[in-house]
Amino acid sequence: MKKKVLTTLMTVTMIAITLAGCGGSNAETTTPVADGGDAAAEDEVAEFTPAAYMASLKTFEHRFDANIQFISPEYAGYYIVSTFQYYAMEILK
Repeated sequence: MKKKVLTTLMTVTMIAITLAGCGGSNAETTTPVADGGDAAAEDEVAEFTPAAYMASLKTFEHRFDANIQFISPEYAGYYIVSTFQYYAMEILK
């Protein structure tokens, strides 16, 4: 009983965090390149080629032993919660 209550509490917390953190923002998330304070340079953004981006992700996966998956935004919350719930149940066995 205690494990079920703790698992439910953790799941509800994760759902709340997911809903708060995954707000549907369409804002562009690139960062401007700082180049000596020139007004024209402030409008430039750093861009990755697709190959460089994937290489960076694969390096991150290998370095931190992480698994990166691309999921549709409409299913991301469900995936996070179900994964969290699975690991919580495994830990609390």
